[in-house]
Amino acid sequence: MPLHPPSSDIQSINSLDLFQACFETSGSIMGISTLEDGRQIDVNEAWLTAFGYSRDEVIGKTIDEVNIWTSLDDRREIIGRLEKDGFVKDFEATLRNKSGEPVYCVMAISQFETQTGSYLLFSAHDLTKGKMLEAELRTLTTKYRAATKQAKLAYWRWSFSQQKITDWSDNYNDINSFNGNLPVTYEDMLDVIHPDDQAFVLETYEKADIGPEGFDVEYRTINDKGEEHWLRELAEVEYDEAGKAIAHIGFIQDITEAKNAREQLNLLNAELEKRVLERTEELKNSKEEAEIANRAKSEFLANMSHELRTPLNAIIGFGEFLKYMPNDDTRENRDQYVDHIIDSGRHLLGLISDILDLAKVEAGSVRLESTDFSLFERMVECSSFIENQAEGKAITVDINSICDGETIVHADPGRFRQVVINILSNAVKYTPDGGSITMTCEKRSKQGMGRLSIKDTGTGIPDDFKPFIFHPFARDSAGANKIEGTGIGLSIARELILLMNGDIGFESTPGEGTTFWVDIPLASIKK
Repeated sequence: MPLHPPSSDIQSINSLDLFQACFETSGSIMGISTLEDGRQIDVNEAWLTAFGYSRDEVIGKTIDEVNIWTSLDDRREIIGRLEKDGFVKDFEATLRNKSGEPVYCVMAISQFETQTGSYLLFSAHDLTKGKMLEAELRTLTTKYRAATKQAKLAYWRWSFSQQKITDWSDNYNDINSFNGNLPVTYEDMLDVIHPDDQAFVLETYEKADIGPEGFDVEYRTINDKGEEHWLRELAEVEYDEAGKAIAHIGFIQDITEAKNAREQLNLLNAELEKRVLERTEELKNSKEEAEIANRAKSEFLANMSHELRTPLNAIIGFGEFLKYMPNDDTRENRDQYVDHIIDSGRHLLGLISDILDLAKVEAGSVRLESTDFSLFERMVECSSFIENQAEGKAITVDINSICDGETIVHADPGRFRQVVINILSNAVKYTPDGGSITMTCEKRSKQGMGRLSIKDTGTGIPDDFKPFIFHPFARDSAGANKIEGTGIGLSIARELILLMNGDIGFESTPGEGTTFWVDIPLASIKK
């Protein structure tokens, strides 16, 4: 049986039938239009699929009427090329389908003549899926780099056969405090490790090689400026297809902040214990006062136990997931675990900072450094601190001020900023996506005060909770499980404002929003 039909069979095939078969079955987008007025006389199934139209919606209409062009400049350039060369080749453009979604393609257009007239043959290759994959890859790459940067996390691979690092992330040198080239041997790696930690780190590396086995080790490094950093290094064994151990792969993370937070937590516990003992001693001769103190202590420790254990359990739990998760698990899962660890660590650090501030206020050890400053300028400065949070929820922040540049107040600018940012952060938390926050300030000469107001379109404060809004650890039960926080911030804000001879208050309608106001003495009547 011949592999190819005889030439007579080929010649017997009608060229128009052959073109029609190719036109209809082609995977490329194809269409035929008149040269004179550009009306479509035929399009193939690939064209209809790509642009989402039915045949009746296209045939007899111009491309302008079908409206697939997104750029008039592209259209003009194609017309110019056709008039000049009679054809267009490899022209990349973005069109749009019936739903308005982009269709990325590379196209070719040629003219041809028949006995019935002049026509244009349009053909294009759909690049949409490829473009979308490229965009998705860029997004994932950006997210990965952002996550590792925020987490101060770096990747590395150590080859057993070559006894050196063969793969690493861009930030590996920075996190390890290496200056210059990557280390070649374990001894080279020890150069930046704190002298007191070098022996057990080397022992950990060598033992893991012999096994081979994974490891989890924490140690200190010293950079060229003499600064110490705490690192945590976790590794798992990589195997080839035959099951032979070929490398260690792992991550290294700067955990200095977590270590410092742990130390601060220990100091806080010691401070709390000291205060409890002192208060118990003071109230030992009064049964009624002792009962009040014990009840306050119990409520305080109950709140603190929950607030501290929640992020700590999250950090430990997701850390264990990372340690024991299968080697073939997805990068997405690993990144999610790292994100949970970062969020919990930041939450814990913020909680500790708030508690330390509260402890200072209650102990009367807050030092104020009061000076004169513009109320309007401070308001604008504070608004910049919550821009990113607001943008993440599509919340608009407006400054509508009748407060002129001559409204000068007298207070501690740092503590005043702390109070305003706390109120703004709460406004962002309790305002739904797409809401708004409006800041205003005014000069209240009769009262001798400058007033700054912050109005949001949030959920508002329930009437039964309003009397407790400035109480330490007080939180609205309806929103406590949905909104992150401890209920310490507003208590600290009120105490600081009172220390600066000012006042703070609010007006709120449930379901409509809340307006917090802060009064601070004008410079002309400072006390």
